[in-house]
Amino acid sequence: MTTPFWELLLFNNADNSIIRKSEESEIMSHQELIVIMTSLPDLNLSHNIAQILVEEKLAACVQVVPSMISTYLWDGKTCQESEHLVLIKTIASKYESLAARLSTLHPYEVPEIIAIPAIAVEQNYLLWAKSNLV
Repeated sequence: MTTPFWELLLFNNADNSIIRKSEESEIMSHQELIVIMTSLPDLNLSHNIAQILVEEKLAACVQVVPSMISTYLWDGKTCQESEHLVLIKTIASKYESLAARLSTLHPYEVPEIIAIPAIAVEQNYLLWAKSNLV
């Protein structure tokens, strides 16, 4: 019987953050799936970057979600811009290489590159993702 994902979590009492229980000393295995979020100003550029990351085997899958509005501060001014959300599925051991490559492709001075660990992943999807990253 599979352990429910919520039983694999534990709270870090120092800051109430959630960490994954592990029998190893590392909190996250280098083979665990992560989702990297970024946003881009141009839909064609989003698709081009998605293709590059998949072809270079840095990402197993990239989803481009068109048209959202981002609100943020830049140089002391409140800005609102139309952007496209890009969700990148990869494994933790690919993060550094993927982030470095994405930084070279990204047009922003300070690109959003945020990795989120997947706390539960369907086993067949995880196997498929890993097989596309070698």
